[in-house]
Amino acid sequence: NLLNKPVIYFFGLATYGNIGDIAIAIASEAFILQNSKRVLITINDSVSVRLAKVLRHFVTENDCVVFQGGGNMGNIYQIIESERENVFREFNHTNALQIQLPSSVNFSAIDEKDEDLNLIYDKVHVFTREAASYAEANKLSLGMRYLVPDIVFSLANTMPGLFSNVFKEKDSKIKRILVIRRQDEERVISEGFDQLVSSLRVNSDFDVTFTDTVIEVPNLSVRTDEFRKKLLSAKLSEIEKADIVITDRLHGMILALLSKIPVVAFDNSTHKIRSTCQQWLKDYPNLYFLESNQSVNVDDLRKWYSSSNQSRPNLYSDFEQLTNLLKDRN
Repeated sequence: NLLNKPVIYFFGLATYGNIGDIAIAIASEAFILQNSKRVLITINDSVSVRLAKVLRHFVTENDCVVFQGGGNMGNIYQIIESERENVFREFNHTNALQIQLPSSVNFSAIDEKDEDLNLIYDKVHVFTREAASYAEANKLSLGMRYLVPDIVFSLANTMPGLFSNVFKEKDSKIKRILVIRRQDEERVISEGFDQLVSSLRVNSDFDVTFTDTVIEVPNLSVRTDEFRKKLLSAKLSEIEKADIVITDRLHGMILALLSKIPVVAFDNSTHKIRSTCQQWLKDYPNLYFLESNQSVNVDDLRKWYSSSNQSRPNLYSDFEQLTNLLKDRN
């Protein structure tokens, strides 16, 4: 061991401008620090494989290897999945604890080179973040499998200061609407989403603004915790100004709910939102979930908004299996 102390090597931290993945990196670090006494060493995605090849020679059975979670476990985002597989391959010969942090699993089509997936993940504790991903991980026999929420939910407990806790007198009427719409591979053509936004834009009662949780920054430029927190805080400030958020972004939904902003959430192509809502947010008053082909009229939207409240989801106890694993070898 390099430090003569038990270490957690946290690989795959996002260096690009996806606020969801940035929030996952921040939440994962905070969660690990709250639940483990080991020394935490973080390693950005761009250098993860190279450093894994070196660190494999120093890791001991008291150490832990973790890889960033998110929506990128599978063959939609091949570059990140390749990084993950190559990192875990390097530690396959060791007795170090290996953890894949909460992820969505989307191996939509397995080709021949993927046949050794269960060998790569054989010693890995794979945490999935919704039932659909848990079922797929089981089908593919990916390591030891668990079901927990998305790690960003834990920020309410590990870093509550990120969110404005100033009590905001809720307006009786919706005025400011923030639309967070994805523009990537997971976007689906959603007549319901378009119909709702169109009806709100032509109504002078509403101030509708648009944003995304993917922001323009130079590739590989998000390399420090300080910069990650700055970018996340800026997006949270934008969200907190809204009365409601309408989104097809999973982390647009989660960050708004943690900010106590009611959310109208539309499903996307990977069903991450639907599965998260069904698994962890059933009957939650601040969430209005719609399938991509559904919509809601303005009167019903107002009625729902009037019954929403200023609570935020508290799912920390649902992370118990991950908490216990991190504490296991302290």
